[in-house]
This record gives sequence, C-alpha cells and structure tokens, in this order.
Amino acid sequence: VRSQAARLLQTALAPLPEPYRLVVRMRDFEQGRISEVADALRLTVSAVKTRHHRARLKMATILSDLKTGPGRYMAE
Repeated sequence: VRSQAARLLQTALAPLPEPYRLVVRMRDFEQGRISEVADALRLTVSAVKTRHHRARLKMATILSDLKTGPGRYMAE
C-alpha cells in the first residue's frame, strides 16, 4: 500500500512546475517549517504558503484525474 501511495504522489508531483515541486518536497517530505523553506529558497513566508497551497490543489486535480479520467467526476 505504501509503495502504491508513493507512486501516486510521485505521479502527482512530477508535472508540477519546479518552484512548486521544491516547496512540496521541502514542506511535506522533509517536514521543513515554512520559515525554513522561505529562507532556503529566498522567498517570503507568504510566497511559500501560496506556492504550497497551489501545488496541493494541482496535485489533487492530477490525482482526481487519475482516478476518474480527465474532466470526469466521481460518483458520490
């Protein structure tokens, strides 16, 4: 199950623009604090929060498309 989840995360992460990938990796995989990520990337805390949020939204869309197909919606 873990390897399948890891593959899905990598699949969702791969198409993201590099600035978004970096923030997600540093925040979520390396568990960096927002201020640490901001310092490392020479960004403001606000920019890191924005990139992280946008990246997660894009990843959610990618994962949803993998599950249901592009433009389709899951039955509830």
